[in-house]
Amino acid sequence: MKPINPDNLRSPLSLKINFKHLIIFLTISIITLAIAHVFDITLYRIAIDNNGFQKWQDSDSYRMLRIMGFLPFWIAVAIAIILHDTHKYLPKFNRTVCASRGLLLIFTTVSAGIIAEIIKFLVRRMRPYKYYSDYLTPPTNSTHLYEYRPFNSTTHDFLDTGGLSFPSSHAIIAFAAAFILAKLFPKTAPVLYLFAIGCAITRILTRGHYLSDTVGSAIFAYAIAQTFYAWHLYNQRDLIRQNNNLPPIS
Repeated sequence: MKPINPDNLRSPLSLKINFKHLIIFLTISIITLAIAHVFDITLYRIAIDNNGFQKWQDSDSYRMLRIMGFLPFWIAVAIAIILHDTHKYLPKFNRTVCASRGLLLIFTTVSAGIIAEIIKFLVRRMRPYKYYSDYLTPPTNSTHLYEYRPFNSTTHDFLDTGGLSFPSSHAIIAFAAAFILAKLFPKTAPVLYLFAIGCAITRILTRGHYLSDTVGSAIFAYAIAQTFYAWHLYNQRDLIRQNNNLPPIS
């Protein structure tokens, strides 16, 4: 892990923003999301033509990838990390420090899930139809795919986000976990990213989401993970200074 200058650490609550980095992030995000929307129709057709890859949905590999977006799974992983770190580092560090990595994973994934539901409520884009016949006019391009639930819907409660697609809750949790764990365990990053992408693929090919839903999830998850990791380092800045500019537990 690279040394960290504790004097450069800032609390996310300070709102001291590096506008250059922010502009680069927003530019890349907008371009990537726009490209994803272009390919929504192509991947939707593949999913429809293969009947949602029904046989794959019954396989262990599908279940393995989908569980990456299951919040209780990551809470269980976080508890395991807390138990490991507490056993290894107590009493060198207090219990709060020993639990910090596991708690960081919990805060990041839970926040990602909550933020996904808030965005779904605001955007209100509905999930893909299961069959072409469900469309009054069969879609010929990506812009014809999307339908939106009105806020005054008579068929759903006002706060009900069931059946809404942007972003994917499974994908945002999977990517949030991957991004934050890659910060804590850098050498595991390639495997974590592959599993998160695999989770996103399960949501697309089974007609649960559009490609742009999962790309949007990855973008939001990255921002959430970066924010919580900055908060994590800021809270440990004194220990980092005492530990030759490295996190106390790494």
